[in-house]
Amino acid sequence: MIADSNWSAIDLTPEQHRPIGVMSSKWLLIETFSGEEPSVIGLGSSPKKISALTEDFRGTATRSEALDAAAEAVSTKTRVDRRNKDGQLRVVADPLCTYSGRVHGTWLWIGSKDEVESSRDAAGAWLFNLTLSTASGSDDLLDLYTVPPDERHTEKALAGAFTLLVTNHNESQAMA
Repeated sequence: MIADSNWSAIDLTPEQHRPIGVMSSKWLLIETFSGEEPSVIGLGSSPKKISALTEDFRGTATRSEALDAAAEAVSTKTRVDRRNKDGQLRVVADPLCTYSGRVHGTWLWIGSKDEVESSRDAAGAWLFNLTLSTASGSDDLLDLYTVPPDERHTEKALAGAFTLLVTNHNESQAMA
């Protein structure tokens, strides 16, 4: 959470709420909206226990490449696709932006220099402004919910967002 009146979230599809598998060549979903060190919140199509990005990489060089690519994707708001310093790894970072242009997350993938990245799973970014009682989502989010282009609004009443949200399958756990 951030300290101002905005509350942010990254939304995953219902299928993404299953146990985490092995990392292999899956994309990492990293939250970047807090202004602190990025945290990993998803692996492939599965939510992941929140952990610092530095905890998910054992090698200092790979960790540094991951942090640099994520930071560049956040600052430029564009896809980063490059080789690491020794040329043996390929590092890809795709920013996840809200309508207002804030980067809430970054998809991160690292593979061998000749490897083609797998397709990433769908995720979208919400921005809830509690002071104004408004919500806005990213294009990725509206794609995820299959909102037709002519019905996409950059901002809507906060209550309108809840017509799209999918609650936990066990709502009593979600409310606890």
